[in-house]
Amino acid sequence: MALSHLKGSSLFLCCFLLAGTAEATITNSRCVGNLQSPLSPGNSCTANDVTFILVGLGDQTNGCVNTSDTVSIYLGAKLQNTSGLTRYDIGMFVYDYLGTGDPTPDAFGGQQCAVEALRPAYGTAGTSTCGPLNLSGGSGPFYNDDGDGCGDLVKGMCGGVDVFMKFTSPVTLKCTDNVNASGTSQPDGFVDIPTCATWGNSANQVGPGGTCTDESTVHPGTGAKCNCAILNSNIPLPRIAPSCSCTPTPVRPGQSSACRVSFTNTVPNCTATTPTTTAERFECGTGSFLRFKVGYSSSQ
Repeated sequence: MALSHLKGSSLFLCCFLLAGTAEATITNSRCVGNLQSPLSPGNSCTANDVTFILVGLGDQTNGCVNTSDTVSIYLGAKLQNTSGLTRYDIGMFVYDYLGTGDPTPDAFGGQQCAVEALRPAYGTAGTSTCGPLNLSGGSGPFYNDDGDGCGDLVKGMCGGVDVFMKFTSPVTLKCTDNVNASGTSQPDGFVDIPTCATWGNSANQVGPGGTCTDESTVHPGTGAKCNCAILNSNIPLPRIAPSCSCTPTPVRPGQSSACRVSFTNTVPNCTATTPTTTAERFECGTGSFLRFKVGYSSSQ
């Protein structure tokens, strides 16, 4: 049995699949502050030249039901270069540790991160026209100033569009909601995602021997060349609680009973836009395709 689009009462998450590519997101890597040789870790992460301005909906494989759940998703990352200069070999770190007891649950000092490079990088170094570059479509190719395997960012390129890339493998995240879009400690019906962006200030600064080849070789060019934050994503996070009542009760073998299954979804600080300007499944606190299993056991 499936229910869908019961806003504010019972809500579900729909599913899409993104075709795989030759590259693959690393989903069990070290986080930025814990990288080891030959990759250089971040330390202060005081630079803010490259910023995640959004990480969230790319293509979904499932969705959150409540804050005890997890969500697997092909993340979509939107990046900005706030500097006027080229920033090289962009790395994207997303905290994806699903265990408990992590004293630093973020993408800098956490126990596990998913890692992507800005890929694919265009094969001809220095090409700056769109097309052949496609900076906002999700699949590239992206600007490649130094001719290696990782994409670079220049402020204002291709009409000043934000660079958008879909991760090439699904990432599984905790369904956590503690901050809102302003960064205030207040839940709002969207999943929080700890992130770090990394880069080099010059060519041949990132990667073993100065060559960045893929997501396994991204790191801060120096200890300061990283920017970390917990972002309020656009992945809806409901708080669905089921209940069931039957008449007559208890239910017995060979006996007919009428059962009513209901769901409540109370999300703090979440109000759908009216009239709606956003597709319902992208509204705060919305869920899609909730499924539940009904069975009978004589021992219960």
